Amino acid sequence: MKKNVLVLITILFFILSGCSQETMEQYSTQELGGFSFGTLGADVDEKTGRFYYYGEEIRIHYHIEGRGHGVLSEMAWFAFVDGIPQPTRLEKETGEIFRETSYMHNFSLNFGERFEFYVVFIPVSGVQGEQTSFIAGGLLQPNFLPTSVEQPFFGFYHHLFAPLPNEIQINSEIYNTHAIYIHTNFFEIPQSLIDAEQLFLSSDEDVISLREFIPRIDFIPYGENLQINYEDVIIARNGNARFQLLVYGGQEVRNRITFFVNHQPVQVNNADFIEIQMINGQVALINVELELDNLADDLNALYAIMMAAGTDYLIQDNMFKTPTILLVNE
Repeated sequence: MKKNVLVLITILFFILSGCSQETMEQYSTQELGGFSFGTLGADVDEKTGRFYYYGEEIRIHYHIEGRGHGVLSEMAWFAFVDGIPQPTRLEKETGEIFRETSYMHNFSLNFGERFEFYVVFIPVSGVQGEQTSFIAGGLLQPNFLPTSVEQPFFGFYHHLFAPLPNEIQINSEIYNTHAIYIHTNFFEIPQSLIDAEQLFLSSDEDVISLREFIPRIDFIPYGENLQINYEDVIIARNGNARFQLLVYGGQEVRNRITFFVNHQPVQVNNADFIEIQMINGQVALINVELELDNLADDLNALYAIMMAAGTDYLIQDNMFKTPTILLVNE
């Protein structure tokens, strides 16, 4: 079974990847707290390393533990199946409900404080007879929110930690359906992006194509036409927020992109997510319109999460997040 360990080695979020046979662990800075989380292994088929769906709820044995010395670690834990947010219920071994069904489960943990439970769900997506991905992630300090429009920056708050995905074998029909909205323009890689990416490369490396880069996803002002001028604040007027999303890099995979406001998925143009097929050497510019009729607060957190759909997770096996941006309700 694929497992991944992310270990912080300095306070600047430099991260190394490795492997573990028993658990997937994620670490953050001591100042902001830390945590580990992962499956406990006994639920999977030892030969295939997969979970199986036979038409009834899947139960995955799981743990979460606080790892921040001297601080109370806060995190939001969530899961995706087939590139789509997966609502889950958390139960104790006895079957008693530990957390009600939700897309996000918040935890505040002292150092060494540990919970073991079962993650219970029916997959929201998948094709009968095929494998699909199950990937969990965590956001660091999810309750942080800037206090003013003049200082809208989130910094390392809401930093994403995610291991490599597990696999689910779909052996029964999936009844949940999700609308797909696709409105994407592709452009040849502009020189401005090449120059920006060159900052991540050593002097003896050449930029050949965007496939050489880690996939990136970010907000840009509406109508800016690929200028490297990222948004600091997005304004929602009369419950409507319009902006553009810039996506590039990685493999030629089918990506699904979901938008979150205050850590809850929201619809985009009356659909649950955007699905795009990436093209090597080109960037995707996506016009986005969010309907936010129930936006109650003046200041809100907005971000998008992207991961490969179908069996493309075998090619590109991680999830990617925009920086969190301040969404102002007018």
